Amino acid sequence: MKDLATLLRRAEAGNVAAQAAVGLRYFYGDGTAIDFAEALRFLSSASARGASRATVHLAHIYRRGLGIPGDLDEAIRLYEVASEQGEFVAQIELARIYSSGAAGTPDLVKAAQRYQRALEQAPRIQACEELEEARQFLARAK
Repeated sequence: MKDLATLLRRAEAGNVAAQAAVGLRYFYGDGTAIDFAEALRFLSSASARGASRATVHLAHIYRRGLGIPGDLDEAIRLYEVASEQGEFVAQIELARIYSSGAAGTPDLVKAAQRYQRALEQAPRIQACEELEEARQFLARAK
C-alpha cells in the first residue's frame, strides 16, 4: 500500500484510483486523522470519474451527515449510481432505506427488488450478515 504522501500527489494529479484511496483513508482515519471534508473532496472527484466504491462512501457521508448536513435524497441518488455499477453495499443500503421508510413511506416492493439484486451477487460476495439480511427479508416477504 502506498504511503499517504505518494497517494496525495497522485490524487492531486488526477489519478482516480489515488483519489478514491485518499478519500477512503480520510473517511476511516487510515494513516491519518478522520477528516470528512477531505474525504468528501477526494471521494467526490473519484465518484465523478466513475469510481463506484468512492460513490458508495460518498453516499454514506451524505446519508449520515458526516461533516456536512445530511441529505438523504443525495445519498439515495448516489447509492442508485453505485448500484447500477454493481456495488453490493449500495443495493443493501437502498433496501434498508426503502424497507424502513427513511425516505417517506416504506416501500417493501423496492426493498425486495434491492435485496434480490444483492442476493444475485452472492456468488462473488464473501458470506456476510448483509447476505443473510437479504435472505431473511425475502423469505418474510413471500
